[in-house]
Amino acid sequence: MAKKSNKDSNIIIGLSLIIISVVVFASFIIVDNNTNLLGTFGEIVSRVLYLLIGKSAYLLPFISFLVGITIIKNEYKYTETRYIVGFLLLLFLLSVFLGVLLNNTPNAIFKLKKVNAFYQPHLKDFWKNVPEKLRIMGDYNFYTGGIIGNKCAQFLITGFNIVGSYIVIAILTIISLIMLRLEKIVIDVGIFIANIAVNLFKGILKLGNTVALSFKEIFSNIKIPEKKPQEQKIKNKITAEELKEIEKQNAEDSDEKILKEKKKKEKIKVITADEKPKKPVPIQALVRGDFNLPPTSLLKPTEDTGTISADYVSDAERLKQTLNNFGIEGEVVNVVDGPVISRFEVELATGVKVSSVENLATDIALAMKVEHVRIAPVAGKSLLGIEVPKQHKKTISLREVIEDEKFQSSQSLLTIALGKDLGGEPIVADLTTMPHLLIAGATGSGKSVCINDIITSILFKATPDEVKFLMVDPKRVELTHYRDLPHLIAPVVTEPKLAAYVLKKLINEMEYRYEILAEEGAQNITIYNKMIEEYNNDIQKDKDVKPEELKKTLPYIVVIIDELADLMLLAKGSVEESLRRLAQLARAVGIHLVLATQRPSVDVITGVIKANFPSRIAFQVMSQVDSRTILDTKGAETLLGRGDMLYAPADLNKPIRGQAALITGPEISKVVHFINKQRKPDYPQEFQIKDNDIDLEAAADNTSIDSSLLSKAISLAKEKGEISTSYLQRKLGIGYSKAARLIDEMEEKGIVTPPDGNKPRKYIGD
Repeated sequence: MAKKSNKDSNIIIGLSLIIISVVVFASFIIVDNNTNLLGTFGEIVSRVLYLLIGKSAYLLPFISFLVGITIIKNEYKYTETRYIVGFLLLLFLLSVFLGVLLNNTPNAIFKLKKVNAFYQPHLKDFWKNVPEKLRIMGDYNFYTGGIIGNKCAQFLITGFNIVGSYIVIAILTIISLIMLRLEKIVIDVGIFIANIAVNLFKGILKLGNTVALSFKEIFSNIKIPEKKPQEQKIKNKITAEELKEIEKQNAEDSDEKILKEKKKKEKIKVITADEKPKKPVPIQALVRGDFNLPPTSLLKPTEDTGTISADYVSDAERLKQTLNNFGIEGEVVNVVDGPVISRFEVELATGVKVSSVENLATDIALAMKVEHVRIAPVAGKSLLGIEVPKQHKKTISLREVIEDEKFQSSQSLLTIALGKDLGGEPIVADLTTMPHLLIAGATGSGKSVCINDIITSILFKATPDEVKFLMVDPKRVELTHYRDLPHLIAPVVTEPKLAAYVLKKLINEMEYRYEILAEEGAQNITIYNKMIEEYNNDIQKDKDVKPEELKKTLPYIVVIIDELADLMLLAKGSVEESLRRLAQLARAVGIHLVLATQRPSVDVITGVIKANFPSRIAFQVMSQVDSRTILDTKGAETLLGRGDMLYAPADLNKPIRGQAALITGPEISKVVHFINKQRKPDYPQEFQIKDNDIDLEAAADNTSIDSSLLSKAISLAKEKGEISTSYLQRKLGIGYSKAARLIDEMEEKGIVTPPDGNKPRKYIGD
């Protein structure tokens, strides 16, 4: 009940203040008695207020209206003394402020005394003719702070002078606003005024600098004549020698002007690959033992598209102007002209954050008239690289990279040619030092072409005795070219469940190799093979040695998995565990993994896999999340596709932007056909796979039935007299598939009865 009473009181008082504000406002519209909206009453109200507080009376209805609204909203209690005092103090200070402001002259004291002296005779017998007295006094007082304002202004100016008076009024105003709980308004207004002052100061400085530079440029172009005009004599005739001298001077001036323009353009350094690239020298077929390596003539040469000049100066100016439009100061100092991408290297002004430029990627792309731009710091330089796609792109052939000296001089059998970087330098890597590679990219981004580059590069370096491939192609179409390749250690695997089995076989091969290395005391496959070669050379000195007495070196094994997502979908547990063991241990024995996926999500590239694959290649992906999954950084989502890639080797902190080399299907067929003519595939016994030899479901579960487990199951069946899959699962702690296979095994041996619906199997053994 008390709450309702307080609320009603607030509404009544609030409405009263609103009505008073409306009445006062109406009385102020026209002061004269004859035309005042409220007649004589309105004239008296307006003139009394003018007399007391002067011009600040105009603010009274607005303040009263706002206070009334606030009370109705119950934002504070009207009965609290602090609000009443604060309201009255604020109104009083407005009147005093006007009294000081409108009398801010050297003879202010004299004016105030004159005004106050004017009031004295009219205050006598005031009540005898109130309207007339108010009219006379109010008209004169309209230009002051009223009796209250003028009296207090006279006191302040006398005691504190003009400046001191303003300071006192300001302090009291802040106090009144705090009393009304309006300190937030004070702070906001203070910040607003401070920002205006700071921006105004900056604008004045900037304008001053601009004007100074303009005057400097104007005066620098003014040439002071050596002779005064009045001292020069006008010649009516020019001799032939003078004419030649004038022409020579004009020519020199013209050359100087051209040189200045040239220097202006050379201010931006353009770094390009050789304008006329060296003509690739075809590599002839190399003979290694009884095997010929394929020649590069089987591959297509690089097509000469001609030289297309680009105006990098205007592009750099446009980029600089775009940055300036958004308040970012910087200079384009270098332009790296690549086959597909041009990188503008920008030197940012001190204090400019890289993130502020990265946030403008869309606006920069719009200004440069391209779809995407990639912004990243340039490795080894204090410059920011803005990578812009070129309108005229150059295709890079695999032959161009393979014939490069960097590839040819590499002694590693697992040297791979990936493509070229922004500067046109070939990207050549050694798989033995990676030691495993993870590739991701959406459909059409160039992922499959990159895999073909890797395989073909190795075929140009190694014989079937030196390198073996284990290929897994769940999509069944990507690796069909290599079905009959003699380098294969097993047929191309297309079944995901079968792939889990083959990976398990590969783990056995890894363990076997470690045993061999331990016997010979070799730390890795390179040392082991060198020891075997030395041993064979020593025993071959005896002419009677038989070939079977020679020891064989261990070939490298490169595992190619074209679509990891399909394997993880059907056999995640076994595949992930096999890949983890191989990635951690297989490097020393010459087994290297190359995994590719078009869906680089965290359920495919798990933390276990990611931690063991330090070298990665990202082609265009669908989102920034996918880019961070594969590269641990953004950027791959802005790639262009069709071979545009980010290569992140294990020994570099920042990925390298490059263009993957192109190899076509007919080129692959030619290379494979050249190799197949010399030798047929010869799969080792342990990798020869037949569908009837293995239980694919068991391979998927990475489990097998051993004799001890079967003995335990038989004992349980004999003890209980019957058996079921759920009972075996609980007692032996195994999965459903293995429990079902145990029961099937016991049925085949005649230990339990055949199935009878959902009933448990009866024990019928001896």
